[in-house]
Amino acid sequence: NGPSSRIRASVVVYLIDNNLRQIYSNWTYEPFNSSWQSQLTFSGTNDWSVKYSMSVDINNFDPTLVLVGVPYLNTVFHFVISGSGTILTLSSQIDNGNSIGFGKGVAWLASDQAAILANRYTSTFSLWLSSQIWLYTQLPTIGLTSAPTAIIPNNQQPLPSTINNQLLNMRPISNSLAVLDVAGATLLILSAQPGFYASTDTSLSIESVSIPTISTKQTCVPGTMKNNIGIHPCALCPSGSRSSAGSINCTRCNSSAFCPLGAVAEVEQSQLETLTQAYAYPTPPDVTSFDDILLANVFQLRPYSRCIVISPIFWMLINFSSKLTQLCIHQSCEKDIQKH
Repeated sequence: NGPSSRIRASVVVYLIDNNLRQIYSNWTYEPFNSSWQSQLTFSGTNDWSVKYSMSVDINNFDPTLVLVGVPYLNTVFHFVISGSGTILTLSSQIDNGNSIGFGKGVAWLASDQAAILANRYTSTFSLWLSSQIWLYTQLPTIGLTSAPTAIIPNNQQPLPSTINNQLLNMRPISNSLAVLDVAGATLLILSAQPGFYASTDTSLSIESVSIPTISTKQTCVPGTMKNNIGIHPCALCPSGSRSSAGSINCTRCNSSAFCPLGAVAEVEQSQLETLTQAYAYPTPPDVTSFDDILLANVFQLRPYSRCIVISPIFWMLINFSSKLTQLCIHQSCEKDIQKH
């Protein structure tokens, strides 16, 4: 299509045999008429363009599950294959708002775990804005429409200084994930056992930073837990529960105890002290006009010697008395002169 082409954007997913000879099923993307995707067009596609690239990953742990990312539509699709491998059905989909780049990469990390490279670019795909990795840990059950389990970077998994903020692509390696940045550096996030998480904080590593940068296994801190294998961080214990370091589950607190979000121990209600944080405001003056307030404070005399000494009206009276005395002396002198 030429640069001025107005052909509407269309995405078709085909399910074919391994010999590429027979098409078993296909699915065509049809945006809602009111959506911003319905206004998109394909133009200048006679040559290959990264703007129209797609990402696909078939689940090695369960080949009936497929992820397809279409950055131009800012959308990722989750498909299920059934009918002995001949039927393709859309299970769920998610878009990341009116922008492009979401789904630049997709990866299955387990039968129920997946990662999505959530990039953001300008509408022309010429300027990068941000990069994130969305992690799902119960994908076939909850679907893509639910919130992700975690987003990298986070406080447990910051982006190392050796890795550029602009992420280019990613690939699964068994239960782990390899991430490539725009400068060619690689971050390898290794899967961690329950009770541990894959830390990308290089300050916690006992070894010097290497290339590629490899995550280290760290124990879940108190107040958090992780009950499955994966690259995702430890999760905070919900209110009413607690945990110690390296926990795979949160322990329920006694009903009479105080256990807020991320609690590390129980606190009995009897040990809590109720404090009133509401303080009464000072009583306002009788007058609220600023000039009246100024006059009321400047020209008032309180029954204290120091207040009298520093009062402007006191010094005004002193000055007036001095002038009056000088005037009297002057008039007296004039009378004496006239007599002589």
